[in-house]
Amino acid sequence: KYRWVNVLGWACLVVGFGLLSLLDQSTSTGKWVGYQIVAAAGLGFLVRLPPMVFPALAPLPVSRTASALAFFSFSRTFAQTWGVTIGSTILQNRLDKTLPAQFGAQFPSGVQIAYAAIPVIDNLEDPLRSEVRDAFAKSLRVVWLAMIVMSGAGLLSVGLMREVPMQKT
Repeated sequence: KYRWVNVLGWACLVVGFGLLSLLDQSTSTGKWVGYQIVAAAGLGFLVRLPPMVFPALAPLPVSRTASALAFFSFSRTFAQTWGVTIGSTILQNRLDKTLPAQFGAQFPSGVQIAYAAIPVIDNLEDPLRSEVRDAFAKSLRVVWLAMIVMSGAGLLSVGLMREVPMQKT
């Protein structure tokens, strides 16, 4: 039985990303750590190989498992690449729109502000520091909302998964 692990994993991701979308610049450490634990639990259920591989291998004869595993590994890597690309693009585009102009002007054109700005933020004077932190929180919220949609699609996809008895030999 492997469907329940997939349902639990995707459900934890939907809830975890939903909780992360509630964060703002003044959220307590306990909350943001706890919210990450919920999302991490979902990832833990899904990223571990067996729950995701069993549905792909169960209906196949043993002679086809090598090619199925190779395709599974390719698909997973391809999806992870797109996930990182989509998430970072959303974050960068939102930061371009929400960061104060005086802050964004200190970075050369084409720089990934999401990464270059982090070491600079603590050295800023208020109110600029608060504005930048608020822009990051609002931009990350859009990333979390996109992740809710993607995780929801993953949860719905479990409905298409058949529970095939696994071979014992």
